[in-house]
Amino acid sequence: GNAQNPSYVGMVLGTLSADGTGGLIASVAEIIVHPNYNEGGTLQNDIAIVKLSSPVVFTEKIQPVCLGSAPPPFSKCTISGWGKFLHILGVSNVLRYSPHQIVYFDFICKIGYSNFNPTTQLCIEGLGLGSCNGDSGGPLVVQRNNRLEQIGVVSYGRPVICN
Repeated sequence: GNAQNPSYVGMVLGTLSADGTGGLIASVAEIIVHPNYNEGGTLQNDIAIVKLSSPVVFTEKIQPVCLGSAPPPFSKCTISGWGKFLHILGVSNVLRYSPHQIVYFDFICKIGYSNFNPTTQLCIEGLGLGSCNGDSGGPLVVQRNNRLEQIGVVSYGRPVICN
């Protein structure tokens, strides 16, 4: 959503707990918001790059992400986040995930999301599951060649089916 002062933001690394238990908190030097982001407008370009104040030391639990390209039609994928649980409950303290499938029929996505843009967005469908408030910014990953590849970022979903 909105740009933040980097001194008020920290990144939690190496843990599945939202409160940072067992993890490392890295300070943020800069938040670079997409130049075409329009707060309050459509949800297009709702993304930013976070530059950390110092290099990250990789461990067994802290690893760089492998970036991938769009997968074949109907590929299985996974989203994850610490957002609200079942739409009405508070945010989760433990990282949650749900399996989905890439949808390649743009007209289906346009029915539910009038601002859907197939040139810049992927549409995924869960089996009765979806992203919730607070999951935005989480990864969309696929498994390829025995590794996880991030192919997108969670932006929005239908709150009635969030889980």
